[in-house]
Amino acid sequence: MLRDDIEFIPCLRILMEKSCNHMLNFYAMIKWHGDAVTAGESNKYFAEVEQNLLRSRKLIWEDVQRRLGACLNAKSLAGFKIDDFLTLLNLINKFINIGDTFTSQQSPILRSIVKQQAELYFSVLHKQDMEVCPSSFYLRYQVCKKFF
Repeated sequence: MLRDDIEFIPCLRILMEKSCNHMLNFYAMIKWHGDAVTAGESNKYFAEVEQNLLRSRKLIWEDVQRRLGACLNAKSLAGFKIDDFLTLLNLINKFINIGDTFTSQQSPILRSIVKQQAELYFSVLHKQDMEVCPSSFYLRYQVCKKFF
């Protein structure tokens, strides 16, 4: 278990990096088999393996999304500082773009989780701001009252 929020973003970054390496290796296998077919190898094996690998990309990306989504859902991001939250959103958005490119499809699982977390984060943030706002106005009023 992570000790605090400070470790959460680096941990997610490592998870995304390892997942990207996995997808990159998978892509390299697809390309290698595709190059063998293009080079005119007479064996149908290369073409069959390439087709199976191409179909498996979606399954791999769905698995990666579920794993990362489980990490995101296990932690409430509402307590993060705004800069850390925006850093995390930027990191996840880049990762989603990589996955979209990998599969040539959208990433509905991660997008919905990010949307839920962002809605929760900003609702908590706005609630905190609204609680601070009246006292802030009152203090300003008291300071201004001294001058009038």
